[in-house]
Amino acid sequence: MRIRLSQKLTLAICFLVIGLMGAATVITDKTTVRAIEEKVRTDLRTAQGLFERFQRMRFEELMAYNHVISSLPYLKAAVSTADLDPATMIHLAEQARENVGSDFLIFTDNKGKILAMVAKRPSLKPENPEKETIIHALTGEDYEGVWATPQGVFLVVASAFKFGDEIVGGLVTGFAVDRHWITSLESMTNAQLAVMGGNVLVSTLSGAPLFINLRKEIESQESVTGNDIFKEEIGNEEFLGISAPFYRSSLRYVLMRSLGHELLFYEQLKFRLITVSLGILLVVLIFTVFYSRKLTEPLEALLEGTKRIARGDFSSRVKAKSHDEIRDLAQAFNQMTDDLKNSREQLIESKEFAENVIRSMIDTLIVLDRDRKITRVNQAACRLLGYQEKELIGQPMSLVGGNDFLAAEGGFEALIFETAISQVEKIYHRKDGKEVPVFLSASAMRNNKHEVEGFVLVAQDMTERKRIEAMAIQSEKMASVGQMFSGIAHEINTPVGVILGFAENLVDKVPEDHVYSKGMKVIFREAKRCKDFIDSLLEFSRKEAPEKTEVNLRQAIESILALVRPEAKGQQVEVVCEFDENPPVIQANYTHIEQIIMNLSKNALDSMPAGGRLTIKTGQKMRARKKYAEISIQDTGSGIPFEIQKKIFDPFFTTKESGKGTGLGLSLIYDLVQRHEGKIELESQMGKGTTFRVLLPF
Repeated sequence: MRIRLSQKLTLAICFLVIGLMGAATVITDKTTVRAIEEKVRTDLRTAQGLFERFQRMRFEELMAYNHVISSLPYLKAAVSTADLDPATMIHLAEQARENVGSDFLIFTDNKGKILAMVAKRPSLKPENPEKETIIHALTGEDYEGVWATPQGVFLVVASAFKFGDEIVGGLVTGFAVDRHWITSLESMTNAQLAVMGGNVLVSTLSGAPLFINLRKEIESQESVTGNDIFKEEIGNEEFLGISAPFYRSSLRYVLMRSLGHELLFYEQLKFRLITVSLGILLVVLIFTVFYSRKLTEPLEALLEGTKRIARGDFSSRVKAKSHDEIRDLAQAFNQMTDDLKNSREQLIESKEFAENVIRSMIDTLIVLDRDRKITRVNQAACRLLGYQEKELIGQPMSLVGGNDFLAAEGGFEALIFETAISQVEKIYHRKDGKEVPVFLSASAMRNNKHEVEGFVLVAQDMTERKRIEAMAIQSEKMASVGQMFSGIAHEINTPVGVILGFAENLVDKVPEDHVYSKGMKVIFREAKRCKDFIDSLLEFSRKEAPEKTEVNLRQAIESILALVRPEAKGQQVEVVCEFDENPPVIQANYTHIEQIIMNLSKNALDSMPAGGRLTIKTGQKMRARKKYAEISIQDTGSGIPFEIQKKIFDPFFTTKESGKGTGLGLSLIYDLVQRHEGKIELESQMGKGTTFRVLLPF
């Protein structure tokens, strides 16, 4: 969600006011809470002093009662008389307890044996009175202490019954430290009170949180001297507390004051202050909304104008009614819009011009980044390499140029530190794996700081040029060989003709059973082969233009296939014809066309001694904006090795066994195609077969 400028101003001012109010509240809170907490600490120290004095006064009061009872003569006599029955002794003890007002009372003899033990309630009667207390009293010294028994916690005083200096018995008096007693202390000290002895033995508070938290806190306080004040949370309420030993015993008491109660008045006052502050904030908010709206209206108009420019609408203008800096800003904005419009139009024209130049280039263009990865190619490069543009973008240059691209020129580093490379012959690799010869020019692309940002490669396809050069070399070679053949053929043609004539005459006249009959037949056969070879030489050496007539390629092919099919059938070769729906009719020498088809078909059959398929197709092709009729002869033989494919049209070059080929067949086909201003192409893969394509203009 987008926040408007006026809303931002309003929010900023509101946040500022709220921040100031919050900071003031926090500072006040901390100061006030610190002061209240310090007051509670002081009150706790005061309450502790009161509690300690109250304990001392209570023990002094109890000891005074004990001395009064132990001095009564009839009780002395009763304790010293060992033959009183237990009921009487218990009765006397109960009277003494009621006079003192204690919770339990014990009479013993001078040996420490308990004569009577009575309690205000059976639950307050100690089951196992401490022997040490009784023994201490029988020594003649008064005892003051605290008992922690299963029946509760008791304040205990003990003294001796004496006749003169003789100790005749002991008196132990105990007062329970119960909830009623500590509640009275709570009202006196204005603090919560608990007595601990491993567990919470008695307290003005109750519940599991008290037991768990106080026990943990008291255990940590036992190792601390000076009665440190601690802070504890009990039942979602925060307390300050102080702990100390409970009057010369292993028990500890805890005094606690609630901070929440002390802070209640302050919280109420703070609530009133916050209410007033919110009212002030509301007034500030209303004023801010009104003022910020007036301030941001011209800026919003500028923003809307900027959006229209971003969408390409440069016709919009911003109007400002005020006579201040906003108006100056609007005028500058309108001027900037006009400048942007003019610059954009010029940039579009420049970009379109550059795109047209790159698109219209005949040569290939490849642009690389500093990492030698392709960032841009033109259509000529895509056509030459057989890739789509998206397949090349982001790929390394090694995909097209190989791993050792520009190695002979020192690599791309040479372009960085030296001058550009111009018109060097290189090889590009097409998508289908074929190699394409190119003339390459390359240079580094630099920014205005002369830093290299990439490389620009422009290459010219040399395939057609290489083919024309090869044709020129082949034609020159064929012309030289043809001239030589012509001279040789004319010199030996007459003698061979005489030999052939006489041999034929002798073969007819010599009987079959004659001793020279077989030899004469061999002479006739070899002479005939020489005569055929000489005729081939003469045909090869003739360079005059052939006599042309209209030739229907389908008819010419079918007439030759009538001669080829029997031989193909004997070799288990399937012959397949795929003729164009509209068979082309060309101007050519019919005999030459038949000779081309026959020789190529015979070579195809020779490459498939174990059987296969011979496919002959016709069609039409466009090459260099010129229309050609195509004859395609394809076999599934063993294929022609790549290293000898460039030699197969050379005269006398053959891969056949001696005596099975003259090496003139493909040379003669090449010469006949050239005489018809055509082209012959070869495509072969080892193990997959060979395809010859003859292209004749029409």
